[in-house]
Amino acid sequence: MNPDNIKPKYGLFEYSTGEVIPLDVLFDPSKMKWKKVYAKNLARMLDITGDEKTKVIGYLIRKMDSENKIIATMRGIAAELHISPQTVNKVMKIMQK
Repeated sequence: MNPDNIKPKYGLFEYSTGEVIPLDVLFDPSKMKWKKVYAKNLARMLDITGDEKTKVIGYLIRKMDSENKIIATMRGIAAELHISPQTVNKVMKIMQK
Protein backbone atom coordinates (compact mmCIF):
# COMPACT_ATOMS: atom_id res chain seq x y z
CA MET A 1 0.00 0.00 0.00
CA ASN A 2 1.32 3.42 -0.95
CA PRO A 3 -0.23 6.13 1.29
CA ASP A 4 1.01 8.94 -0.96
CA ASN A 5 -0.57 7.36 -4.08
CA ILE A 6 2.76 7.71 -5.88
CA LYS A 7 3.90 4.94 -8.18
CA PRO A 8 7.60 4.32 -7.54
CA LYS A 9 9.94 4.72 -10.50
CA TYR A 10 12.59 2.32 -9.17
CA GLY A 11 12.40 -1.16 -7.75
CA LEU A 12 14.46 -4.05 -6.49
CA PHE A 13 13.89 -7.33 -8.33
CA GLU A 14 13.89 -10.54 -6.26
CA TYR A 15 15.03 -13.26 -8.65
CA SER A 16 13.85 -16.22 -6.58
CA THR A 17 10.23 -15.01 -6.35
CA GLY A 18 9.95 -12.60 -9.28
CA GLU A 19 8.70 -9.93 -6.87
CA VAL A 20 9.54 -6.26 -7.50
CA ILE A 21 10.02 -4.32 -4.26
CA PRO A 22 9.48 -0.56 -4.75
CA LEU A 23 12.32 1.78 -3.76
CA ASP A 24 11.92 5.43 -2.87
CA VAL A 25 14.57 7.74 -4.31
CA LEU A 26 14.49 11.50 -4.04
CA PHE A 27 16.39 14.03 -6.13
CA ASP A 28 17.13 17.15 -4.12
CA PRO A 29 17.78 19.90 -6.69
CA SER A 30 19.12 22.27 -4.03
CA LYS A 31 21.98 19.88 -3.27
CA MET A 32 22.25 18.39 -6.78
CA LYS A 33 22.70 14.83 -5.61
CA TRP A 34 20.62 11.70 -5.09
CA LYS A 35 19.76 10.25 -1.72
CA LYS A 36 17.68 7.31 -0.63
CA VAL A 37 14.62 8.15 1.38
CA TYR A 38 14.46 5.64 4.18
CA ALA A 39 12.19 7.96 6.17
CA LYS A 40 9.23 7.20 3.90
CA ASN A 41 9.74 3.47 4.38
CA LEU A 42 9.88 4.00 8.15
CA ALA A 43 6.68 6.06 7.98
CA ARG A 44 4.91 3.27 6.09
CA MET A 45 6.01 0.70 8.66
CA LEU A 46 4.79 2.91 11.48
CA ASP A 47 1.41 3.26 9.74
CA ILE A 48 1.08 -0.51 9.46
CA THR A 49 2.27 -1.54 12.92
CA GLY A 50 1.59 1.41 15.18
CA ASP A 51 -1.17 2.80 17.28
CA GLU A 52 -2.75 6.21 16.68
CA LYS A 53 0.15 8.15 18.22
CA THR A 54 2.65 6.25 16.09
CA LYS A 55 0.59 7.00 12.99
CA VAL A 56 0.93 10.72 13.75
CA ILE A 57 4.72 10.32 13.81
CA GLY A 58 4.55 8.41 10.50
CA TYR A 59 2.45 11.20 8.99
CA LEU A 60 4.93 13.86 10.12
CA ILE A 61 7.89 11.93 8.70
CA ARG A 62 6.10 11.39 5.40
CA LYS A 63 4.98 15.02 5.01
CA MET A 64 8.13 16.89 6.08
CA ASP A 65 10.01 18.73 3.36
CA SER A 66 13.76 18.89 2.73
CA GLU A 67 14.10 21.47 5.52
CA ASN A 68 12.17 19.28 8.01
CA LYS A 69 9.16 21.61 7.84
CA ILE A 70 5.52 20.53 7.84
CA ILE A 71 2.70 22.87 7.04
CA ALA A 72 -0.46 21.40 8.58
CA THR A 73 -2.96 21.98 11.33
CA MET A 74 -3.58 19.52 14.13
CA ARG A 75 -7.21 19.25 13.03
CA GLY A 76 -6.12 18.60 9.45
CA ILE A 77 -3.74 15.85 10.53
CA ALA A 78 -6.44 14.31 12.73
CA ALA A 79 -8.97 14.38 9.88
CA GLU A 80 -6.54 12.82 7.40
CA LEU A 81 -5.58 10.04 9.84
CA HIS A 82 -9.17 9.55 11.12
CA ILE A 83 -8.12 10.11 14.74
CA SER A 84 -9.03 12.70 17.37
CA PRO A 85 -7.38 16.14 17.46
CA GLN A 86 -6.61 15.42 21.14
CA THR A 87 -4.36 12.51 20.10
CA VAL A 88 -2.46 14.73 17.66
CA ASN A 89 -2.16 17.39 20.38
CA LYS A 90 -0.69 14.85 22.84
CA VAL A 91 1.94 13.78 20.29
CA MET A 92 2.88 17.39 19.56
CA LYS A 93 3.28 18.17 23.26
CA ILE A 94 5.48 15.11 23.77
CA MET A 95 7.63 16.11 20.78
CA GLN A 96 8.09 19.64 22.16
CA LYS A 97 9.73 18.30 25.34
